[in-house]
Amino acid sequence: MKQLLHKYWNIEYGEVKPSYLGIIAVAIVLIAVVYVSAEVLFGVHPESAPFNLTHVWTFFTKGGDLPSGSSSLKPWFPQLWVGLAMLCVAIRITVIIASYIQSKKVLGEQAFAHYFVTYFSSFVIATIASFALLFGIAGILTLSGYQLANTNIAQDVFLGIEGWTKSHIPSLFNVKSYWLALGITISVASLPLYFVHWLSHQSRFVWYVFHRCHHCPEFLHPLAAPPAFAFEFLLALPFGLVALIVSKLVYAEPLVMELSLYFLLGYWLEIFNHSIVHYPFAHKNFIVRHLSHFYGDRGVYHLMHHSAKDGDQVINVGAGPFMMWDRLFGTYRAPYDEAPPLGLTNTPPISHNPFRIIFSGIVQIGYELRMNKSWRVRFKIIFGSIYYKPPITKEFLILDGTQ
Repeated sequence: MKQLLHKYWNIEYGEVKPSYLGIIAVAIVLIAVVYVSAEVLFGVHPESAPFNLTHVWTFFTKGGDLPSGSSSLKPWFPQLWVGLAMLCVAIRITVIIASYIQSKKVLGEQAFAHYFVTYFSSFVIATIASFALLFGIAGILTLSGYQLANTNIAQDVFLGIEGWTKSHIPSLFNVKSYWLALGITISVASLPLYFVHWLSHQSRFVWYVFHRCHHCPEFLHPLAAPPAFAFEFLLALPFGLVALIVSKLVYAEPLVMELSLYFLLGYWLEIFNHSIVHYPFAHKNFIVRHLSHFYGDRGVYHLMHHSAKDGDQVINVGAGPFMMWDRLFGTYRAPYDEAPPLGLTNTPPISHNPFRIIFSGIVQIGYELRMNKSWRVRFKIIFGSIYYKPPITKEFLILDGTQ
């Protein structure tokens, strides 16, 4: 086992065999259809919580009590949700496939295949590891006596929060305007989302363990951008919790259905976040550009966050209508007219090994804790700034050993 782990840890992905190029093309189409359908229609992705197609279809065909929200929205909610979900699926699949076709023209088929295999493998490894972590959390909750209502952990947690909020949070302000209450909810709830993402670029532990892998690619394709290891779920929880609490504080009911539609409407835009070949389109198209600006972490505004230019480490962290928190805290930057170079700052040479891309930060933190005997140093390794460098350290991702 040790030898096997050593082998996979040290392998470097090289050129892809010509016979595999056709397989990659077919795989991209199949994965686009299956993965997008699973994440949007069946609630695999946290942003789709708390609903999925089965859940909504049950309300649509059999009736039942929908979760909290405006009574005027309830009769129309299933149809609206299904319509937005299908639109989201269609756009996401189209952009993924179009991104593949255009990426081949930009990089060449062989270069793109090498890049795609490396980072799609990273994507798969990070996704499996994330689900393993979530199922571990589910196991702990079950052993603690908490009964999960279904196998979708994000959905179960979100609905659990909704029930707790409705029972325990009073309507202190009781804003009479429905739209004002919804606007306040979305704006205030996006603050913890901003803070957690900002922290991932300030805390060396969060950066190395969770987030660095997401910023490794120098050429972004939607299916070849490693997810921030379990990080999207961690981001979804504070947003969902605060959103429901704030909505109940300012309105008579927690606005669960409204927030679900808000998530879903913005999720079709998210596909432009990590498609470098669509930067010109997302920059110039009126609808995509302005909706991305409204959501605050979509399209070219988010892709700017992946810039490798020195000084762009923490810009457009996102969240909040019209980039409100970025503007308030000084991290906003208008998109460049042309796409910037992408990747880690100043694009250092990194390993083309998917296991190192995902887990090198965890291994580095473990190495530093083992080799540095001072408890003061160990404290800084875990809780220090990203700019802190312990006396003894070792880089497992960047090939020349520097940052």
